[in-house]
Amino acid sequence: MAGKTLLVGAGVSFLPPSRLPSGEELARHLIELVLDGPVVYDRSDFDTVLDSLSPQPNGSRSLRLELVCELLARHIDPQVLVRIFGLLTSATPNRNHFGLLLSGARDILTLNQDLLLESAGRRLGQPSDPVFHLHGRADRPQTIVTLISQYLEGLPRHKWQRFRRAIAGRNVVVIGYSGRDRDVMPALVRARPRHVLWLTYAPAGSPTDLSPELAVLKADLGERLEIEPCSDPAGWIERQIGARAARRARALVVGAASPSPAVLAPSVVRRFAAIDETDRNLALARLLDHVAQYVPLRAGLARLRQRPAGRNPETALQLAEAIASLGDRREAARRFQRIAQRYHGDAGIVCEALAARADKLENESDYRAAREALAELRRRARRLPTRERKRLLGIAAEREARMKVMTDDEGGSMRDYARARRLFDESRSLDGATVARVFGADPLRSRGRYREALALLDEAYTDAELFARAYFMFWPRFYRGTCLASMGELDEGLAELAQGEVLAQAAGNDQGVAWMAVARACFERAHDLAAAECAVAVAEAAIRRYGPGMTLAQARVIFERAELHRARGEARECRREIRRLRNWAKRRVPGDVPYLWAHAAAVEAELARDQGASQARGLLRHTLAMYRQGHWTACGARIATSLWLLEGGRPPPWLERLCQRERYGFELARLTGRDTSSYYPLHTM
Repeated sequence: MAGKTLLVGAGVSFLPPSRLPSGEELARHLIELVLDGPVVYDRSDFDTVLDSLSPQPNGSRSLRLELVCELLARHIDPQVLVRIFGLLTSATPNRNHFGLLLSGARDILTLNQDLLLESAGRRLGQPSDPVFHLHGRADRPQTIVTLISQYLEGLPRHKWQRFRRAIAGRNVVVIGYSGRDRDVMPALVRARPRHVLWLTYAPAGSPTDLSPELAVLKADLGERLEIEPCSDPAGWIERQIGARAARRARALVVGAASPSPAVLAPSVVRRFAAIDETDRNLALARLLDHVAQYVPLRAGLARLRQRPAGRNPETALQLAEAIASLGDRREAARRFQRIAQRYHGDAGIVCEALAARADKLENESDYRAAREALAELRRRARRLPTRERKRLLGIAAEREARMKVMTDDEGGSMRDYARARRLFDESRSLDGATVARVFGADPLRSRGRYREALALLDEAYTDAELFARAYFMFWPRFYRGTCLASMGELDEGLAELAQGEVLAQAAGNDQGVAWMAVARACFERAHDLAAAECAVAVAEAAIRRYGPGMTLAQARVIFERAELHRARGEARECRREIRRLRNWAKRRVPGDVPYLWAHAAAVEAELARDQGASQARGLLRHTLAMYRQGHWTACGARIATSLWLLEGGRPPPWLERLCQRERYGFELARLTGRDTSSYYPLHTM
């Protein structure tokens, strides 16, 4: 490794005697310090929060250290929170640290805040000049980078310049690093290394799963990136530095003093003890909200409101949000309106309340009142600083887009989602950017532009997995699952939907459960009518629990009932559900929804074709015209395929080209004769 640049992560410190506190342990200590004060919550309320810090069976975590810090930092000074890294100052270097310094590397860039490489350098009598900390040092708390919002800013100028000098045109070795940082990974591409050897830890015989960020890096660097699975990183380092240096590193470890217990300095403990009561409780409330513990969240906030420390707009906003999460969205919307009126002189609070009110009203399908709230938000946001104004305008654009996609303006919806993404990116709002990309995939998916929808989801999928609230994190699976299933990748699509349904149930989100279940029903019909029937029942139960407002989900359930009757040859029952769907679209759905009229016509036309009725051709052509008028390309291809099945002959070349280009798997299976089953399901998600 002589003359090369090393990029070092926390994985080098797993050997004894270092045994540094892990990110999970640091997060636990941090939460305990915030709980150890005047709080309105019981310690048991945070069992789920603490459990979410531990790795899940699939290796993921619901809460990561940087996310815990980000949530707490909304109310607690980040310069207090980063003092937790004082627990890293008492460790002892292991043979990896000595080996890396004996490697002859020209530069060592590390993501770690500990000082183990510096300590090893002192033991070796070597200067620590080659070591540069990209995310700060534990002995200099003001330098530590640990908030998600900090990662989104990218590397500061002075760090970027140092990083580029060490990487540009050089051979780089990456060891002990997961590659999950949003500031470092793009910088690695921009710095234009000559070659990167990336050691990924993989126990012998285990498959190597690349993180999404590493997969993106591979696509960017191509052959310049070499990924090498490694079950023994310490042995790999020793082989690189040679037997003599390896023996020296081992000897230094044997002669090292035992590390002192990891404890915080009394001055640090005093700083945590001095956290303001209001800030402490509101920060803890953020954690409960993130993991969907709404019952203790609401109870605690209600108790806080009774204290002088809790009589403030932030407490009122969080309490109203908790009430909405527990199902009473109308009451929450009224509370947000009262907050906006009570604090009319504070433009920031007013805008937050109006944004939340619009969200709850939109979920209740009260689009008129939601749009009134958004219009007022746009007016009041003019008074705010640029970054905050852009974030709030992004929220307004995203909410408007969501309403448009539900009615008759998918084109306008796509434009609004694009505007929301731009505003959220400019304001460095990870929450907003993730939401706008996930929901922005909806109109693309609706129009059969599955590849574009999946590309947009890919941009947000990992962020949603790592950082999103439990109440939201299943939606990427919904859109990804429906896209994949619509393309004929049925097993993978249904697996995504099933996993999303589990997440929605865990979050107590009946809206999510209903849509996941109805989507499963839609695609289960291709091979298992009993499973589809069960899924419809799950959706109906979730809609009942949710209460009024899920008018479009109920319309989809009616459509599924009609299709199940058609699949079983029950023509009378199918026609009854078609009439019910049309009546529902006319009387209960807010706004004009032309796609529902087209879907009703499609079921009717397919029923006529199933029965060999003379009017089938005319009904199919009429339905095809409706889908073409709405630019619903996939639905149009489905009906065009049905027309070909009715008329016979060779498949139209244009239809084959369209289905191959857009990867419409179900249609291709029919056009190529791979699927000849009597029931040809309508998939109209």
